[in-house]
Amino acid sequence: MSNNGNFSTQKGMEDVLPKDEKYWRKMYELAQDLVDTYEYKKIETPVLEDKDLFTHSVGEDSDIVDKEMYEFEDKGGNEVVLKPENTASIARAYIENGMRVDPKPVKLWYWDQFYRYEQPQSGRYRRFHQFGCESLGTKLPIVEAELINICYDFFSELGLDVQININSIGSAEDRENYLVELKGYLNSKKSYLSDKSKDKLEENPLRVLDSKQEEDQPIIEEAPQIIDWISEESKQYLMTVVEYLDHMEIPYELDSTLVRG
Repeated sequence: MSNNGNFSTQKGMEDVLPKDEKYWRKMYELAQDLVDTYEYKKIETPVLEDKDLFTHSVGEDSDIVDKEMYEFEDKGGNEVVLKPENTASIARAYIENGMRVDPKPVKLWYWDQFYRYEQPQSGRYRRFHQFGCESLGTKLPIVEAELINICYDFFSELGLDVQININSIGSAEDRENYLVELKGYLNSKKSYLSDKSKDKLEENPLRVLDSKQEEDQPIIEEAPQIIDWISEESKQYLMTVVEYLDHMEIPYELDSTLVRG
């Protein structure tokens, strides 16, 4: 932003100065040591992606797509975005580069910058760094536990007090059955919901359960829980994951109210 020839960073952006570089380097090296232990390979994806990639993967009615993406038309008339997250980009790279024929699982990790047009606040910027891992081509519970272990060790090594909450949202069929029940319940309480939650109810009822609005809390507390609607197969998968966590001596809490990461 310019003011009489004086320029400053755009709102929600920040510079990483030399005095802070040692902290960033420490976090990066810690991440690299952890992923090397589990034989994850680093991947980098472009900062620019096709807008439709996120419309189709994250969902057109999600806050990311609806409100938070930096999107524009380039000089070739293409609708592109500054990538707001990396899972969709990695899936695109996995398919585009023929990695489906590689030995499974395909274990990838990244350390990258992302952009979301959010309201800046303490600890939240519109440009942010993210460390993440993706394991493709497998549905083994031990891989889930491994990913949780990497996260736990990363934050613990940084000296942070970590609490892990875990739940299952089951299969696509489980969620479809649960959404019918949840939407019926929330519609019966609609007059008591906040305006934000009324909007979310029509777009994605699960998002209502994330609400921090005070008037929504009594309704959320009494809402049907997804754990009661998932199949026995999904429950067994969850129990196998937590058995691995017990074996790894990773503390966790089962949280039936958790519906997304």
